[in-house]
Amino acid sequence: MGPGVTSTWWNRGVLVLRRPAPGSAAAPHLDAAQQAAVDAQAPVVRVLGAPGTGTSTVAVERVVRAVTHDGAPADGCLLLAPTRLAAARLRDLVTVRLGGTTTTPLARTHQSVGFGLLREAAALEGGDTPRLLSGPEQDVILRELLAGHAAGDTPAPPWPESVRLALPTRGFRAELRDLLMRALELGLTPADLEALAAAHDRPEWVAGAAVLREYEDVTALGAPGAFDPAAILTAAADLLETDDEALDRLRARLRLVVVDDAQELTPAARRLLEVVTSGTGAPLVLTGDPDAATQTFRGADPRLFVTAWPDAPTHVLRTGYRCAGTVSEATRRVVEHIGVVGGAAHRAPDPVGGSDRAQPAPVEAHLLRTAAQEGAFVAGLLREAHLLHGVPWSRMAVLVRGGSRTATLRRSLRSAGVPLDTAVADLPVRDEVAVRPLLALLGCALEVQAGAEDLDPDVVVDALTSPLGGADAVGLRRLRRSLRRLELDSGGGRPSDVLLAEAVLTPAALDHVGPEATPARRVHRVLAAAVEGLRDGDGVEEVLWAMWSAAGLAAPWRESALAGGPAGARADRDLDAVLGLFEAAARYVDRLPGSTPAAFLEHLLCQDVAGDTLGARSARGESVALLTPAAAAGLEWDLVVVSGVQEGVWPDLRLRGSLLGSADLVDAVLGRDTSARAARAVVRHDETRLFHVAVSRARQRLVVTAVRSEDEQPSPYLDVVDPRPDARPFTDVPRPMTLPGSSASCAAPSCTPTPPSAGPPSRRSPGWPATASPAPTRPSGGPCAPPPTTAPAARPRRPCGSRRRWSTASASAASSGCCGPAAATDRRWAPRTSARSCTRSPTTSATPTPPRTRPSSNAVGAGSGCRRDGSPAETWPGPPR
Repeated sequence: MGPGVTSTWWNRGVLVLRRPAPGSAAAPHLDAAQQAAVDAQAPVVRVLGAPGTGTSTVAVERVVRAVTHDGAPADGCLLLAPTRLAAARLRDLVTVRLGGTTTTPLARTHQSVGFGLLREAAALEGGDTPRLLSGPEQDVILRELLAGHAAGDTPAPPWPESVRLALPTRGFRAELRDLLMRALELGLTPADLEALAAAHDRPEWVAGAAVLREYEDVTALGAPGAFDPAAILTAAADLLETDDEALDRLRARLRLVVVDDAQELTPAARRLLEVVTSGTGAPLVLTGDPDAATQTFRGADPRLFVTAWPDAPTHVLRTGYRCAGTVSEATRRVVEHIGVVGGAAHRAPDPVGGSDRAQPAPVEAHLLRTAAQEGAFVAGLLREAHLLHGVPWSRMAVLVRGGSRTATLRRSLRSAGVPLDTAVADLPVRDEVAVRPLLALLGCALEVQAGAEDLDPDVVVDALTSPLGGADAVGLRRLRRSLRRLELDSGGGRPSDVLLAEAVLTPAALDHVGPEATPARRVHRVLAAAVEGLRDGDGVEEVLWAMWSAAGLAAPWRESALAGGPAGARADRDLDAVLGLFEAAARYVDRLPGSTPAAFLEHLLCQDVAGDTLGARSARGESVALLTPAAAAGLEWDLVVVSGVQEGVWPDLRLRGSLLGSADLVDAVLGRDTSARAARAVVRHDETRLFHVAVSRARQRLVVTAVRSEDEQPSPYLDVVDPRPDARPFTDVPRPMTLPGSSASCAAPSCTPTPPSAGPPSRRSPGWPATASPAPTRPSGGPCAPPPTTAPAARPRRPCGSRRRWSTASASAASSGCCGPAAATDRRWAPRTSARSCTRSPTTSATPTPPRTRPSSNAVGAGSGCRRDGSPAETWPGPPR
């Protein structure tokens, strides 16, 4: 049971929820620089500090000081963060430090503040309640607009010939969405965008202005009160500038505004802060590091942290509390490759004295041969740290640049038994494995309701083999054969695919089939429940619930998820996917109450973007975090592995928005250099900032891995983290520290390979000895040594089998490595050996290798060259020619 949940003694089945005791935390010890930043009373205060110097601590303590020392109400202090996760962490810290709760959240995102202002104004005026458009909704709107242009339903914008072939693609929609969001974030109207297009000779911006005008009309008509996340801050700033009453209400409440990670400010966020804090507004405190920006791909500009308030006093934090030693030196080498913004005094913090973190911490850079070897090496490294060094799973993290290698790395880690915890889903709801069959069967039910008499066999097969059906390849083949046999016995000749589809629709034939028909019966129940709900006129939520109840998988998946293990992890993911489907249906019904299940299905199938969710996620317990640098910002771990540091991947020097020029639009509005050289420099510095954030998350150990092969080359970042005077060698992957790996290690032969220089010479070579010399004795003990027993005399064995087995046996021994390189020197004459009796003693090239010996009656095995008592065996010159 979780905290605050108990069971009564008189009824063990009744749970009683108890409010946990209000917690409190002792005030952290602040150094002189941190205390000066907390006590500063200027209208605008800037706090610069490298990762690990306590910038977030200063932000939290500044709010605590305003409440406990200055007498400001807790609701009058606003703590801003760039992301929801960062805001949640800060909110928990402030709540614990104050020892109580407030009526409004103490820490919020910039978009949350803007949305709150718009919602308050709408409630006072009696207007429509505003809402935010999600990413999938924006993508669907743009897709419908472009499809209407292609079909000729609406006039098409004047797209240049260079982009016409890309219009139907998903990548073009992503570029177009980025362009429109940057324009809305900057407060540009379609007329402003057309003027900029004429001034900078960008014909694609003219077409983008036409799409923007149409996009605003469609959203205003189809979704009244809906705002884009990029435009919410601009709309809030416009409201405060035009409505004095709204501005006065806000200023009457606020006593302090603190912005953590201020390097993530966008132009719209800067404008909103200036409107709120200008004149007689509340004091403003900015904390952050311009070298640690991670939201630049969303319009963040780290230069605004310094240039927006040039007269603000600056406090620099110079003591590092997170990492020191070689890890600190590695972060300093990385940050030297970033363009200086706001000075470089904060880049080299001094490690705190008298701490174990001031001791040298290991920094490793490993080069692997393939991506599979890289995943196996990372998995072995994590298991070794956990099993041998006692590092908890929750204090380790694996950071990757993007999603290209996340899937491969996730499979390698999970197959090695490493528990993983990922941030958010990477797939749209429609592509989840557990959701696809439900949507497919809902589509089949709509077809049956419309009068269809048969189902698509491919859809039926996919549903049967999905987690919903639960059929495997063997069971599906047995079901096909059973239905085919019944068809032939009745005189028919239809194929098995048609019979499967008919059995799912009308399961009369399943009564004559054995237990292999269980998946088909389950799929039929789900389909029948959907058809019955549609005929009764139920909404999409009722129909989906009827289908899920008919499947009967809630209890089995719940038990499997609670049991743990690989099957439990799959069941947990499937349950989360089904919950995501119901959440999407609830949001759709709330926004369009009169819509039909068919419209919801079409809406969901058109989504190509994974949607975000505000639902709380359950704690994963002890698990390794697999994150991107943007998701890892503000966190720290004892062991950090930065994986997949490849050339072309990290750094990714491709220009952002190169097709439609969204980055050039921002530069043109802000008056920056729009040349290609300047754009490449910005991209290079942004990529280095991401790498700097990744390596600076480590407290005690940092490991960087890359692959070198014919197709991939390591990134120069490897030499920045771990410089070497010579070429970097490959790293061998040890045996995995798992039960299968340990079993294989115990079953493998333990042999001492012969040095390459000591291999036996060819029989025709002059170095072949004419007389036999005593063979080396077998070392006593060891895995290859049999127990000392007194065996009776036995019939002499043939020397290593028949003649035709010589070449194959020697080749097998050489490939397995059991007989060492010496076996590959002369495969023709190498004897076949037994894995249990293989022994090699190190020799030198000065001592000739003795000729082959015939095993005596008490020899250990063929090719052992010695008796059980250690005396040399009979000399045998080799096989006949």
